[in-house]
Amino acid sequence: MKPIFLSLLASGFIFSIKSLVGFLTGSLSILSEAVHSFVDLLSAFGSLYSISVNNQKLSIKIEIAIITLGSLWILKEVLASESHIVNTIPGIIVTIVSAVIYFLVFKINHKNHSHSLAVRANLYHIASDIGSSILVLIGLVAQLITGLAVIDKIVAILIVIWLFYLVLRLLKELFKA
Repeated sequence: MKPIFLSLLASGFIFSIKSLVGFLTGSLSILSEAVHSFVDLLSAFGSLYSISVNNQKLSIKIEIAIITLGSLWILKEVLASESHIVNTIPGIIVTIVSAVIYFLVFKINHKNHSHSLAVRANLYHIASDIGSSILVLIGLVAQLITGLAVIDKIVAILIVIWLFYLVLRLLKELFKA
């Protein structure tokens, strides 16, 4: 349970800072990451619940549902909004901080992880957070260098693709269990 509590704390903090920076800058990629972090937060709560009722498969089912809903929301926002240049510096800072926190949580939880399906599902999710944070960072730097506003939308769409890939991996874990 300790790995899930650590993920819960990290996800709550990261969701807060990404949401704040995302709304202040108007960056779709950072807002997509905020949604991803909110999904993490809900998933950690789902994992805690599934562990408390001793139903490991429930944790993966909750993660799949939440990731799918979050991905669809991100996609809707991307399609409904126009591209615009965002202030990338705050986004770059919050993305670096997030990636470092996720990396530390992953290392701690991986070292202490049990054979719990819920903890393994949570580790997959944290790994996806690291990957999507790196993707957002690359996109923000590219937008800063090129001035192309469309990069923000492209990165948000790539995050959705990344999240759907994670759903497929979780489905594989679910059927393997």
